[in-house]
Amino acid sequence: MNTETENDGLKASKVRISNAPKARVQICLSVLALLSLLVAAILNPHLWIQFGIALVLVGLSLWFAARVERAVRNPWESQEAQTLIEAAERQVSKKDRIVNQISRYWPVFVLVAAVFSVVLSTSAEFDLSASLSLFSAVLLVTYVQALALTVPVSISSVLRAATGSGILIRNRRAFENANKLNLVLFTKSGVLTEPPKGVNSIHLAANSTIGDEHKLLALAASVESMSSHVMAQAIIRSADNAKLKITKPKDFIEHLGFGVEGNVSGHQVLVGSTSLLIQRNIRMEIQELIYADESTKSGYSIVCVVVDGVLEGLFRFTDAVRPSSTKAVYLVAKERIRVGMATGDSAGTAQHKAGQLAIAEVYAELSPPRKISLLESQQANGVKVGVISDPFTESELLRQADLSIALEHDLEKSSFEADIQVRSADPELAAQIIALSSRLRKRTNLGLGFGLGYGVLSLAFFVSIVSPLQVDTPPALAALLGSLSVLFVTLNAYSLGKLK
Repeated sequence: MNTETENDGLKASKVRISNAPKARVQICLSVLALLSLLVAAILNPHLWIQFGIALVLVGLSLWFAARVERAVRNPWESQEAQTLIEAAERQVSKKDRIVNQISRYWPVFVLVAAVFSVVLSTSAEFDLSASLSLFSAVLLVTYVQALALTVPVSISSVLRAATGSGILIRNRRAFENANKLNLVLFTKSGVLTEPPKGVNSIHLAANSTIGDEHKLLALAASVESMSSHVMAQAIIRSADNAKLKITKPKDFIEHLGFGVEGNVSGHQVLVGSTSLLIQRNIRMEIQELIYADESTKSGYSIVCVVVDGVLEGLFRFTDAVRPSSTKAVYLVAKERIRVGMATGDSAGTAQHKAGQLAIAEVYAELSPPRKISLLESQQANGVKVGVISDPFTESELLRQADLSIALEHDLEKSSFEADIQVRSADPELAAQIIALSSRLRKRTNLGLGFGLGYGVLSLAFFVSIVSPLQVDTPPALAALLGSLSVLFVTLNAYSLGKLK
């Protein structure tokens, strides 16, 4: 951990620890209010009922706030999840610091307002009982917890809801800023589409010297046995199903985003995209060009197999759109965020899949370095970009993103830690976390706006109207309104406890 992160952690610890003094200050204010009301009741027996009701309401409010704070700190069942939740809670946002400063001085503001109210209500005939009753009413009408609990309860609810659904939020700041993204890029294979289960069909080239589909499949599977790409796994699966012998290649080379090559039993085998063939000046006959073009326009993916410099055949794959991909795209677009798809597939295949998903921005035939260049060019224009992808094949792309969301069942195998990691290949979960970030912002702003607005207006009401006009305000009613403000803010924050 670098020094800046350590300093952030120290600041965050101070923010979290400061909740305890706020609770003690609130207890002191409540006790002062009850003592004032007790003396008023002794002087005026008609106030005993008010005192009893206020005592019960204050007790319930303090008990409720204490239970909420304990619930926020309750340990998670999984130690890993607990560690991540605590780490995310320690990260301080600008909103945390502002709320912390307001909450720190709020009790002083309340005391000043209470004193002013008493002074303004004092007439020629001073009534100690009435003054103490008014003083207690002002202290009871608002609670510092209504502000202090808003952010921690909201964040805790969100983190626990996400973790319970298999989503690990490692970077709280990036998550909170997800609603500020301008563009979300999905990669295609294995994210928006299901990995192909095998080779759909094999087309032997017009000039093929091998002339045997099984032999060609065995050569391709042999060189692909060193690759973890979804197309490679599909080729290997088809070879295994056909009970073909797979030989470990020599001099294996992986051309990121284009294909692989290696020496198999004395043959130099290259398996890759049509773009790789163009780079190598490998000839494609008109029949193969037509076959590849028609296939991609129909949504198939094409892989070419070249043996000793001669195109021997084309493999066609079907990678069906995931059932949840349409909903994932909709959820992101619903937040008024542009949705794009970045893929190494041909333009025809990419456009076909994008049409099924209603994705307007399609970036096709991109190698991993070109995907990063695309991302950097967007960011250079002030666009904040989020990326939803597989961490094993697109770790550099995820690292460059303003918000990185990694999709994979077994995240422990990946050394890259994205801002948000989803223990699933379901893109809808990733989209839901972006929508949840927007809900967090709205609900937190609502809670803070209500807590602060209610507190300021209620105190202003006492100072400007109740006190000068000497309106009789029951302290029990003030205590009830103060309790309801804490209840509203807390329930508003807890409503974030569901992912959908």
